[in-house]
Amino acid sequence: MHVTFSPEELAFREEVRAFFRDEMPDDIRQLRESGAELRPEAQVRWQQLLHKKGWAGVNWPVEHGGTGWTPVQKYIFATEEANANAPVIVPFGLSMVGPVPAPISMVTITSSTAPRPGPPLANSQTGSFASSERIRMSRGVRRALASCSSI
Repeated sequence: MHVTFSPEELAFREEVRAFFRDEMPDDIRQLRESGAELRPEAQVRWQQLLHKKGWAGVNWPVEHGGTGWTPVQKYIFATEEANANAPVIVPFGLSMVGPVPAPISMVTITSSTAPRPGPPLANSQTGSFASSERIRMSRGVRRALASCSSI
């Protein structure tokens, strides 16, 4: 398949490449090159760097702290992430579970701590999903969960 990027997409690709080249800590780069497993502390540190750049919530809507990237930008990011052998964002929290509640409006996420920059879950300051947040479910969701006695 041949992909042709617009000038804006090419500029974005260069920005992503430069980030992975210049911002990935040497110890994390060396661990990735050696094939060793990243310790949780290193994974958290990497996600904090992505968050600082505003790139932690790749699949999140902008209004909930996401990047607002187009599918092409997400493709470019994922390709450059792989080319740089960078650690991927822990998939279960920010990539898979996090984006689900916002569009379907079934779960309201509120911070249980003092206000911080960015929305509670997409800000990934601790590197884990909902670590210091509580999830308040709507009455309909609570009723639906309560009716699932086999779970």
